[in-house]
Amino acid sequence: MKKKWKFIYGFIIIVYTLILLNILIFKYLDNPLQLITWNHPDYRGINLILFKDIWDANCSVGYNKNSIIGNILLFVPLPILYNIVIKDNWKKSLLLSLEISVIVELTQYIFRIGALDINDVFLNTLGGFLGIIIYKFAKKVFPEKYVVKIIGILGGLAGILVVALDTLIYIYN
Repeated sequence: MKKKWKFIYGFIIIVYTLILLNILIFKYLDNPLQLITWNHPDYRGINLILFKDIWDANCSVGYNKNSIIGNILLFVPLPILYNIVIKDNWKKSLLLSLEISVIVELTQYIFRIGALDINDVFLNTLGGFLGIIIYKFAKKVFPEKYVVKIIGILGGLAGILVVALDTLIYIYN
C-alpha cells in the first residue's frame, strides 16, 4: 500500500476508533475522565440470554430499531479496514469483531457505565460478518486496487465529516 493510502487509512482507523469509543464507552459520560474518577451515573446490568429483551417493550419502536440497526452498522467497517490494512482474512476479522464487542461489553459492566448484553455482542458480530460480505462482494465486482481507493476516499470523506460535525457540536455546546 502506498504511503498516501496508509496515511488515509490511518486517519480513518483513528476516527472510527474514536466514534466507537464515543458511542459505546463514553455515551453516558460528560467527559472521558469521569470513567476513571467514577464520577458518573452508576449503571450496571447483565443479560446472558440471547434474544432476551432484544426488543424492549418499554421503549418506542424507533428506539428498538435504532438500537438493533446501530449495533449492527457500528461494526461493519471493522473487518473492511482489517482486511485492507492488515491482512485479507475473513476468519480473523470476524474474530476481531467478536473480541472487540466482548471487550466493550465487559468494560461497560466493570466500570458501571452500561449493561453487559449478549445481544449486543451478537449484533456487533453480525455487523462484522456483514462487513466481510460487503468487502468480498466489492472485491468480486471491482479490482482490488479500486476497492482500496473507493473505500479510502469514502472513509476519508466520512472521517472528515465526522470530525467537522463533532467539532461544531463541541463549539456550540
